Amino acid sequence: TMDHNGLPSVVEEDGGVGDHDELFKWNSGSNYWALQRGLGFPAASGTGNGTADYMSVGVSPANTVYAAYSDGNDASKATVMSYNGTSWSVVGTPGISGGTAKYTNMGFDKAGDPICMFSDYSGSPNKYGITAKVFKSGTWSPIGTNSNTLSGGNCYYVNMTITPSDTIYAAFQTSNYHM
Repeated sequence: TMDHNGLPSVVEEDGGVGDHDELFKWNSGSNYWALQRGLGFPAASGTGNGTADYMSVGVSPANTVYAAYSDGNDASKATVMSYNGTSWSVVGTPGISGGTAKYTNMGFDKAGDPICMFSDYSGSPNKYGITAKVFKSGTWSPIGTNSNTLSGGNCYYVNMTITPSDTIYAAFQTSNYHM
């Protein structure tokens, strides 16, 4: 993702360090990727440095880096962290999904509130439906209806975009290949 100065940031899962995350930001003065914070997110749940899978990164209108991921410290539920330039902190509470989360996406509404969309293994019946949540007033709240009841199958490879008028669009693959 690009910050408001035109500099890219990337978050990666590094198998060489136990499948933990690493945040890199492009240093245009020196022409290299500078490690901003590595060897795993600090445990949002306070239980150590677990794996971070299905990561996505976004930059808020205030130029703050946010990362969403499937949190190995919290039953692989979706967790969102923000980076202040020196350290990570959890946004709200860890584990914002109902069940295992995959294919996280970060975005922001026009007010700058973080929006996280992901494939969420929860509901009745249990399957991977699409969930979107917004963080306002210190809490994560659902946006719309979980697609578990709409898609007729599991949803994978979730992508999200948010228009300037706050309309959210999602694209994804379903297990029955209908979209």
